[in-house]
Amino acid sequence: MRNPPGTKTIFLLGLILSLSFSFAFLKYELEKENLLFQTGANNIFNKIEASFTTLERVNEELGALFYQEGEIDKDEFEFFAQSHLRQNPFIVEIIYAERVAQQDKPAYEKNLRDQGYTGFLIKPFPDSEINMGAKENPLFPIRYITPYTVKNSIWFGRDLLTHPSIRSAILSTQQQPGKLILTPTLQGKHALYAIRLLQIGNNIIRGQSDTKNIFGILLYMINPDFLIPDNSDDNISITLNGSLIAKNGDGGPDNLMDVAFSERFTIALSNQAVGVHVTRAQSIFQTSLLLPFFVFFIGLIVTLLVLKIILSHKRINTLLTNQNDIIEKEVERKTDELLEKTEKLSEAYQRQLELTDELEAFCYSVSHDLRAPLRSINGFSQILQDEYTQSLDDEALSYLSRTTAAAKKMGSIIDDLLNLSRITRASLKRRTTNLSRLVRNATLTMREYQPNTDISINIHDDVIVQGDEKLLQLAMDNLISNAWKYSGNNPHPEITFGLSHEGNRPVYFIRDNGIGFNMKYKDKLFTAFQRLHKDSQFEGTGIGLAIVERIIHKHNGQIWALSEPGQGSTFFFTLGEAAAETSK
Repeated sequence: MRNPPGTKTIFLLGLILSLSFSFAFLKYELEKENLLFQTGANNIFNKIEASFTTLERVNEELGALFYQEGEIDKDEFEFFAQSHLRQNPFIVEIIYAERVAQQDKPAYEKNLRDQGYTGFLIKPFPDSEINMGAKENPLFPIRYITPYTVKNSIWFGRDLLTHPSIRSAILSTQQQPGKLILTPTLQGKHALYAIRLLQIGNNIIRGQSDTKNIFGILLYMINPDFLIPDNSDDNISITLNGSLIAKNGDGGPDNLMDVAFSERFTIALSNQAVGVHVTRAQSIFQTSLLLPFFVFFIGLIVTLLVLKIILSHKRINTLLTNQNDIIEKEVERKTDELLEKTEKLSEAYQRQLELTDELEAFCYSVSHDLRAPLRSINGFSQILQDEYTQSLDDEALSYLSRTTAAAKKMGSIIDDLLNLSRITRASLKRRTTNLSRLVRNATLTMREYQPNTDISINIHDDVIVQGDEKLLQLAMDNLISNAWKYSGNNPHPEITFGLSHEGNRPVYFIRDNGIGFNMKYKDKLFTAFQRLHKDSQFEGTGIGLAIVERIIHKHNGQIWALSEPGQGSTFFFTLGEAAAETSK
């Protein structure tokens, strides 16, 4: 049978159309997947960059503390260090080494032994080939280590300049006074060290004649693994001046059916380059990249069917033409819908970026623009109290006391605002958590702050939930602190943590026998800056319960309170369905 005229032309046209649609869809899907990847990579980079920004801020604050006070004691150093270690888990240790002249070495060692450090001697690091120096060269023994553990106690009293890797970084740091210098990963120890010299001028340490301007060295141990966000499925590697310091995953496609995406970023830190490389290998079977192949095969099948129909019965050509028109219109309609949805998604994403930028700008303003003048107020107020008390009359001293109290309260408000904004941005990481342990941690913290307050604590053992442990710890800290504060006037204060049930739903509660409150004010209870008592009666910022409510709502839970004046208060809360299943 002779083929009708135009059969080959129709077949070639169908094949070309199928390939064209396939390539068009493939290009579009690749661009869409790459856009999603770049968005995720930018978020990862922003988090890593924020960690280094935080490290620089901590360094600036600690350095400022030394420059303002000249010398700080162990308790003040540990209080500062612990507060930042809790907030920034990527910082493992903070170490301070102070300058000791060679001629002062015996007196310095005796002073430390008199303070209870039996057998204290300034020593070089084990296996160090570096001599502790001639008589004219100073020593830099480690004075403070936070946290101080059995493992790192061997560093106490060691001269930092006898450690080869740290010495090399210190010699680099002295060219940039006040700046942080990162060392490469130390052999046998997965850690980074950030080093800063505390000095008045720009003179060099050992090897030159003038060292009098250097009075101390700050050393921060960093776990680079904590710099990598743990909620990302992408392969992330971090380098320092080209040397790998941390990574997760292999970073390449596993087979020929994988599509690879890659993005590189650089963080400039004191003339050092911290590189961040984010890669993603995705199988085409796990993404919409498979759609172009389906389009091609469908187009090819349609073309073959059309040819078969033309060969078998030319009378249906008109019908086939109409059907092809319908198919093309449907494809066009679907394409338009897809483009419209993509445009809406892009607009929503842009709005989210703008909101995030505003929030980050606010946090930056609070942490930098407000904290700096606040430190000046506190510093100058302390100088007036310490050095000019005799020169001021009672009214001036009263004004000074009010100024100091107001500055401290403003600092507390700033900290609470930062906590409130962090909770809003934080992603929820549910895992099995012992809520009883978190409550016990909160009570231990309060006993450390107020050791003279005797409060009876009753805690229901092993209340297990599914939730974000860090956020829940913050919520328990605020609830226990609240109960502790308002129970202080009771001659026999008591706080109870327990578990009850409403049907199949577990309900957790914290009860106290404090002063209580009038239930007509319950709607103001969880509103930020709304307080039911005067500052003269009970200190506070009015943000603690607002923080608790946001954490509970973030867990899809509810929180409410029952109370009577003089009869104490009970705060009830739930933690959503996931926590309910665990409690069962």
